[in-house]
Amino acid sequence: MVAYREVIRDTVACYGVLRFFMESGAKGCEVIVNGKLRAARAKSMKFKDGYMVSSGQPTKEYTDSAVRHVLLRHGVLGIKVKAMLDWDPKAVDYPEMIPVA
Repeated sequence: MVAYREVIRDTVACYGVLRFFMESGAKGCEVIVNGKLRAARAKSMKFKDGYMVSSGQPTKEYTDSAVRHVLLRHGVLGIKVKAMLDWDPKAVDYPEMIPVA
């Protein structure tokens, strides 16, 4: 059986990542952890904060994502992180923001 404090430790780590992203200036963030988290059966935990666009063309322009797989003793743990940027990196919608040299 999973101890209560072990579950809290996992959630505190994920909320720490969310807080770091939001303090860095992101509009929104999402952390998904998949795999065996201190139990025999695998499960998925999803944490969200702020405003996230999850469909359409703005997803390709405004979101940044990363996927990592961690090999642990009990099995593989997958971590997905998505962050919504607060500006347009490719200057698709705001061409006047491009600095002129």
